[in-house]
Amino acid sequence: MAARTLVQAGFKNTVIYEARRRFGGCIDTDYKLAKGRPVERGPEFFHGRTGILHSLAQELDLTLIEAPSEGLHYSDKKLTAQNGLLSSTIDRLRSLARTLLQSGFPDMPVRDFLVRDDARTIIEETRVFTTHTIEQLFRNDFGAEPKKLGIAGIVETDVTGYDANFRVKEGYSELVRRAAEGLDIRLNTPIQSVDWTKRDTILLKSEKQNYAARKVIFALPHGVLKHGDVQVYPPFPDAKQEAIEAIGVGNACKIILLFKRAFWPKNMGFLSTELDTQLWWPALAEHNDDDQSALLTTFIGGRTVRRFEQPKKRSQVREMAADELRQMFPKGTVDEQILSESASSFWGSGRRFSRGAFSYLPAGCDPNAREKLREPIDDRIFFAGEATSTDGGVASVHGAARSGVRAAEEVMKNFR
Repeated sequence: MAARTLVQAGFKNTVIYEARRRFGGCIDTDYKLAKGRPVERGPEFFHGRTGILHSLAQELDLTLIEAPSEGLHYSDKKLTAQNGLLSSTIDRLRSLARTLLQSGFPDMPVRDFLVRDDARTIIEETRVFTTHTIEQLFRNDFGAEPKKLGIAGIVETDVTGYDANFRVKEGYSELVRRAAEGLDIRLNTPIQSVDWTKRDTILLKSEKQNYAARKVIFALPHGVLKHGDVQVYPPFPDAKQEAIEAIGVGNACKIILLFKRAFWPKNMGFLSTELDTQLWWPALAEHNDDDQSALLTTFIGGRTVRRFEQPKKRSQVREMAADELRQMFPKGTVDEQILSESASSFWGSGRRFSRGAFSYLPAGCDPNAREKLREPIDDRIFFAGEATSTDGGVASVHGAARSGVRAAEEVMKNFR
């Protein structure tokens, strides 16, 4: 969004240097797995009913389809309807955490927060969820362990993801493709270093060649920035580097299974579980009873991801996920319908161009770390990405998009 905003404002010499062989970051739509229908291997939903992505989709003439909101929950060896209970429980816990912080309580790990009497009462009143279940869902939302994630981190987001959610009928990658039309994008060009020693020129070095610029926007995944994959000369100021180090990076993965027919309730929007797979949902924007295939996605966050990263064969990952479905649905149901095709995406620290999933605030983190991260340096180096969001858009595509517009406006304001 940064480059698009700049080009539309007349800055025609704007260039995007993209490390991958495709653009769009972790957005990755698979059109092969489900016979031409879009299946999202990366981000999937627009959260909420309005926002920058909704406006962009309308501008680009794309169709949004609302996902079912009815949820199921699996615990104690049975499936139960949630009827909005999960969303309301998370909202109540976040409200309690916000009240504690506003009352002067210090930030604390989510694990410590959930064993407080007032938090335990909220969970016990549901008669459905346990502390373990809520920990699993916070792992899922933030990719972080409850013993590391701070309660300041769980209250900073502007959506929970359990209410209104929309898919792009044509595929998320189509949104990126249309938004990028007319932009100068250099694919497969990872920048190795940025030298801003000279006052009038910033030198960017890649494996292929060097590039000169007057202004630079760092729109890297926070894991890449934190890992130091791009060398900066001279180094960032101490306050900037401290902010980079303070903000954590979560771990997440997505596994998609293909079936002959859907065996789950037609109006099921998602299925939360106490098992390792944490959260499931139907993977197609539209599904008809006469479809020859159906898909389920599981999204997993936190340390549990490591278990699913270990197998070297895709079939082993598929079976691990399917085993958990077998525990939740009647005997034989999964085996009667499952097909051999599957897909998976991992955003662990070992992935060169992501170095993790999304950002989070560890317990005790400087509450102004994101503000310090987003601050420009010398009116020449600017920062975008969900980790720089101070308006609630952390760990989301809409947050990254808004930050891109903000960074572009900062560039234009300081261009001379």
